[in-house]
Amino acid sequence: MNIPSFNACIEKSIKDNWNLDALSDYKGATMQYKDVARVIEKLHIIFEYSGVKPGDKVALCDKNSAHWGAAFLAVITYGAVAVPILHEFKATNTEDEDTVRGEFQQAAQFFEKAKATVFAHEKNFSICSWGMSEDYPIAIEEGSNMVRVGSKIFGERIYL
Repeated sequence: MNIPSFNACIEKSIKDNWNLDALSDYKGATMQYKDVARVIEKLHIIFEYSGVKPGDKVALCDKNSAHWGAAFLAVITYGAVAVPILHEFKATNTEDEDTVRGEFQQAAQFFEKAKATVFAHEKNFSICSWGMSEDYPIAIEEGSNMVRVGSKIFGERIYL
């Protein structure tokens, strides 16, 4: 019995359904199969450019969304291991501002490289999102143009 690989199944689905809806956010954006293919292609280029090898772990940190689903497919079709992380996760578990600043600087450098190469013709590739309620001033100093400050506005979350 000849069983097709996962990648072959994804590729066939994309080709057969190119102009159809593939992934959708509840009351939000919908991605067609061709959009998913484009995300997969671009992320594969970024992975290669960044030195990601098949079998490497790639963290996916975002809310549940159509774009998260496309990124997940990109990771697994590349042969890497997807590691979902809660979008509330802090980059470090430290109060050391120098460590936090260094991580934000690395994020900014990676963003600029990706923007200058893979996304050079994508005007919408412009969001630098790092920093949360506790470290947003440093994030802004290091180039973030979108921070998450819900705890500063609404207070700490209460988990039941």
